[in-house]
Parts: sequence; C-alpha cells; structure tokens
Amino acid sequence: MTDLLEQIEMNNQTIAKAERGGQIPNELYDEQDRLLDELAVLVPFR
Repeated sequence: MTDLLEQIEMNNQTIAKAERGGQIPNELYDEQDRLLDELAVLVPFR
C-alpha cells in the first residue's frame, strides 16, 4: 500500500505542476481516479 500512496502523491505533484503551467492534464486525472479506486479496495472510504 505504501507504493500506491507514493504513486498517488507523485501523481498529485505532477497534476499540480501541469495545472500551474496552464495545462489540463486529463490523462493524469484518469490515472488519479484509477489509483484511488485501487486504494479504495484496500481501505474503504467515501
């Protein structure tokens, strides 16, 4: 699970950088959704 959390953190940082640059990183948003879905299997949350 630590690896998954690290991936989420890295993706968040990449999203923030892209947004600061004026980009809309749709692929990264999709990846974030996938990672959060994977996390939800391990730790139920809403």
